[in-house]
Amino acid sequence: MKKLKAYERVIWIGLFVVVILLNVKYVLCDLGIDGEYQIAMAYRIYKGDHLFADMWEPHQMSAFLCAFLMRFYCSALGNTGVVIFLQVCGVLLDGLVATALYYVMKKYLGAEREGRILALLFCVFSPKDMPLPEFANMEVWCSVLLFLTLFYLMRQEGKKKVFAL
Repeated sequence: MKKLKAYERVIWIGLFVVVILLNVKYVLCDLGIDGEYQIAMAYRIYKGDHLFADMWEPHQMSAFLCAFLMRFYCSALGNTGVVIFLQVCGVLLDGLVATALYYVMKKYLGAEREGRILALLFCVFSPKDMPLPEFANMEVWCSVLLFLTLFYLMRQEGKKKVFAL
């Protein structure tokens, strides 16, 4: 791994700061399509409604993660600010997946620069243009994590192979 030149370091830090600022704007200003619906379903689960018994919304299965996170927040601080909290959780989860993507690309492919670019882009773009931990975002996160896990397992050399591909 080569050391970054001073101007490259400045560029990467600048891009990182831009991504952070975009995510702050994302959390504070963008509820996005279906955001209210997602939060309402999660709130109903938090308040005791049961999936399929009391709720018949088509996307009810996507509300479990928001409801889980909402339970912690509402029990500690009440309902005020729960939307921002859920959006911050979504941005943080997105960042964790992007970090995993970066490290796998860096370690196993030797593609540190490409990993940085991909991780930064991953933090900026979202399927439904909202950072809530809802179905479309969970689908992307789980798909990327599944791919990274399979890639990791297939790259294990000298160890017992899980997959013989």
